[in-house]
Amino acid sequence: LFDDGVYRILLEYQRVQFGVTTYVALFEPDVRELVEAFGVPVVSVEPEGLPEALAAAFAQEGPAVVHLRALLEMWS
Repeated sequence: LFDDGVYRILLEYQRVQFGVTTYVALFEPDVRELVEAFGVPVVSVEPEGLPEALAAAFAQEGPAVVHLRALLEMWS
């Protein structure tokens, strides 16, 4: 699950292209709590830890979520 924090890439795109942003400042749920509420294991990682976390998630039986929190910046 890629999490850039409330449609941040759309916010950046709107800002760069139009100089204003609209309808992208939404409520950000607690991803860990939401996933765990369904009984699914979740691990939150930084980009550097993604390969190992994905390997571990695919190796286990049943569903699993890898929560990657990263900030995308347009054109970089």
